[in-house]
Amino acid sequence: MDWDPKRSSKKVRRPTPPRRRHWNGEDDARFERIRRPPAIHVAARTGDAREASVVGVVAGGCVVQLGSERIPAIGAVTDVVVGDVVRIVPGPTGKVVVRDRLPRRTVLSRPHPDNPRLEHAIAANVDRAVIVVSTRSPPLRTGLVDRFLVAIERGGVEPVLCVNKVDLVEASERVDVAARLSPYVALGMPVVSCSASTCEGLESLRREISGRTVVFVGHSGVGKSSLTNALAPDAHRDVGAVRAFDGKGRHTSTSSALVTLEDGTRLVDTPGIRSFGLWRIDRGILRSYFPEFASAPACRFRDCSHIAEPDCGVRRAVESGEISPPRYQAFLRLQSEE
Repeated sequence: MDWDPKRSSKKVRRPTPPRRRHWNGEDDARFERIRRPPAIHVAARTGDAREASVVGVVAGGCVVQLGSERIPAIGAVTDVVVGDVVRIVPGPTGKVVVRDRLPRRTVLSRPHPDNPRLEHAIAANVDRAVIVVSTRSPPLRTGLVDRFLVAIERGGVEPVLCVNKVDLVEASERVDVAARLSPYVALGMPVVSCSASTCEGLESLRREISGRTVVFVGHSGVGKSSLTNALAPDAHRDVGAVRAFDGKGRHTSTSSALVTLEDGTRLVDTPGIRSFGLWRIDRGILRSYFPEFASAPACRFRDCSHIAEPDCGVRRAVESGEISPPRYQAFLRLQSEE
């Protein structure tokens, strides 16, 4: 009898066809099959999940605060920042694993350093953002204050302006600094002058942040880490002097950290940011982040951009001194960057 393949008990194994690779003719980019990563973060029942605060971010994970204990954690949630609240579960290998991140109440963000089209969060769930500037080393620049104010109010955070290193200037120079900062005082923003090295004015700053979660932001070298160490001596944040040849900071802090004070105040210290760009701020919305414009006389046009339209109430208020000219110039600079 001739052999019949249909009656054979053995199955004929067909050869595996070669893996097809898809190409995008436009940019010649290769797309490979992505394997699903091991589900190390799905290892516990829902009832085993516990909420914890992120107090540090490290390579491949984060450090979370659970009660009085700080625990390293791993997981598939990679976009966590200091201040986030996450759910953690025990992993299969005995490690603590981040299962998911809870919605953020507030967030401070900026364009991603590698891709300006993406938003890069710096800190989350903070109550107040302390914009730290210095009188010298580096010198006071109000342009960064205006930029930070827009980003802070966009994130739903209350701003505080802290002028550090007042011990480096004479009384006459302090008067000049106060005059330059008067527009922010007029906005009702708390403005505190202090010195991290001599502790002058430190109690005033402590009162402004007491019992809150606070983030320190500002140029490198203005003294954010020094203020953290002055308020919390156990923080031990690295500090350094500004560079002699250009007076700029050295980016001493390389990671964010959260420090808890005795009164429950939580301080977030972030790496220095020399350039703080605004992420996707519409021109029409940008006007709303300058509250002094609302008190100006009415403009002829309802959708006035306050730049070149005739009979603009905001420009008339600038000319009469009702609105600070430096603040208006800051508005024009930010408009041109959009």
